[in-house]
Amino acid sequence: MNRRTEALRQALAEARDRWPELTRRFDARSPRERWALIACGVALLWALADTLFLGRQLQQWQRQSAEQRSQAVQRQAADAEAQALAREIRQLAETQQQQIDAARRHAAAVQQSLLGGPNGLVSAQQMLPLLQQMLRQQACGGATTCAGRLRVRSVKSLSAAALATSAAASGAGGELPGLWKQGVEIVLEGSFVDLATYVQGLEQLPQRLLPGGMNFVVERHPRASLTLRLYTLSLDKNWMEI
Repeated sequence: MNRRTEALRQALAEARDRWPELTRRFDARSPRERWALIACGVALLWALADTLFLGRQLQQWQRQSAEQRSQAVQRQAADAEAQALAREIRQLAETQQQQIDAARRHAAAVQQSLLGGPNGLVSAQQMLPLLQQMLRQQACGGATTCAGRLRVRSVKSLSAAALATSAAASGAGGELPGLWKQGVEIVLEGSFVDLATYVQGLEQLPQRLLPGGMNFVVERHPRASLTLRLYTLSLDKNWMEI
């Protein structure tokens, strides 16, 4: 660019020095030749201006226009991607909510099936009163010996164990209902006949208890101890600690 400017300056200086001679020659031309020279001069000036100023401005404008078009295309693509992502998030949230609702209905149906009706499982809240009622029928209080009767050595609750749990997605309602295995461990002392009678009574209950294990030990004939683990199912993890 500096070289072009310097060349232009030199050309203008030479033209200024030769201006009187050029003017004399121009005046000596015929009118038709003068108009032709004027047209050539205008064309030359226009080409020079286009090269030095107009062309550069035009190129700059074209670059800016191209950049604006490119940015517009990028914005449109980003908007389309954002809209697609929003639709996907909404569909995912709807699907998760449907799964949550289905899990809740299933949990309620399971609870009704297991605990509902006279032949269902004993509820966790009813387990302890039921066992106490049966024990009162055969217990012998605090006596150390009691022929033909049972003695309660210990009763304790067992830790809840999750059978089926589900967690909802964040912001979709928290944890879903789950099934928990609730149980107690009871240690009885008595004769074999009385212990067998107690177990038979549990098996003949209208409502059911889930057996979790049985340990029979003859400590001193005819006295023996029986450790029973009994369970039921519940939708509530927390229940009464014994």
